[in-house]
Amino acid sequence: GKVEELENLALTLLPAFPSPLRDRVGRFAEAIENPNRLETYSLRERLENTIAVLQAANLFDQGVNLEKQKFTIAGKAREFNVIYFGFSAGYFVNESATTAGYGRPGKEGWQWTQQNGLADKVRKAVAIHSKRAMATFIELPLPKAASVEGEQK
Repeated sequence: GKVEELENLALTLLPAFPSPLRDRVGRFAEAIENPNRLETYSLRERLENTIAVLQAANLFDQGVNLEKQKFTIAGKAREFNVIYFGFSAGYFVNESATTAGYGRPGKEGWQWTQQNGLADKVRKAVAIHSKRAMATFIELPLPKAASVEGEQK
């Protein structure tokens, strides 16, 4: 029925949730991913779980979101500031602005590509978003389809 359709929609969106967003909807996502959800949850609980995930996806997709995140680039796990433009593109930079790049969501989560030349621009975008710098126009390249160099953990 309708609830199952919405659950399936939520299930297709969940792999694109960056890990901090995924953590925030954790228990709702786990309930939707539960293969025994039809026996475990009432119809109302299933609908509530699904709506929580879809609302989180909608809010995330409409905004510019700054997250602190750990993932592996060039074989090294590090923490990055990641600025997401909804589900369309993400840009990461480390604290010292020496490592940077971009990502796009894929079937297995976000796929990250290192491009250190973006470090200064991404650092500025993070500073503006954190209100540590005056707002200004920053031109970031729109990433092409994801390559599989780095994977989100």
